[in-house]
Amino acid sequence: MRIGHIGVPRRNDDFHAISVLNAILGGTFNSRLNRVIREEKGYSYGIHSSFDMRGHAGPFGIRTAVETAVTAPAIVDTLQIVRAIREAPVTSDEIGIARDYLEGVFPLRFE
Repeated sequence: MRIGHIGVPRRNDDFHAISVLNAILGGTFNSRLNRVIREEKGYSYGIHSSFDMRGHAGPFGIRTAVETAVTAPAIVDTLQIVRAIREAPVTSDEIGIARDYLEGVFPLRFE
């Protein structure tokens, strides 16, 4: 299952905020998408979101593998999670976990 949209360019004043947002939404194992789609619903072994930031607006995508029988409910639940993160503030705990993760993996990007 793939869900996507036009994302944002790399030269964006909100680059770091978007990176934290994505970590909370679907960029880490503790993400909202993984917690619901994998842990609560059991639709998938894992689900991931990402922004591919380029010189111009690159894609934003959500990817997972699900069985055919749960494709429709997985799509509905995924879109509901995306809608929820747009409409309500994230918690300070979610921000802290995402920030710590991003700080931890930052040096690995230079290896």
